Amino acid sequence: MESAEIRRGLRTLRWFRRTAWLCAGIPVVLTAILILVNKVFPGSTHFLVSGAPWTHRFWIWMFNIFALGCALCLLTLARRCPRCRRPFHHRGRTRIQTRNESGVRFNANIFSRRCLGCGLRVDGSNIEERL
Repeated sequence: MESAEIRRGLRTLRWFRRTAWLCAGIPVVLTAILILVNKVFPGSTHFLVSGAPWTHRFWIWMFNIFALGCALCLLTLARRCPRCRRPFHHRGRTRIQTRNESGVRFNANIFSRRCLGCGLRVDGSNIEERL
């Protein structure tokens, strides 16, 4: 496969990763900041739970953005490596799984910066290396 196609595939993968983490992280961080402000200055954030219509819209938007981030995390998990065409964030079946032993094995790592199949880095610095 040509390195330009691999770079294009990595650019799409990086976009999915960044967007997923931003959408999932911003509502969590903002809510944590609001809770911290309320702990330090009791009652100062009362207007966020006052029951006014805009507060409902605010919290619904926060939830929707978080849900979008979770959905994008799942889509990121489903992306394939542009070099080896195997799932980027999944490792293949282990020896234990092929022997039909009981137990659940979850061989996925959404935080991985390398393909778990061929070792291709997300930033594309090792595109020229072969499998």
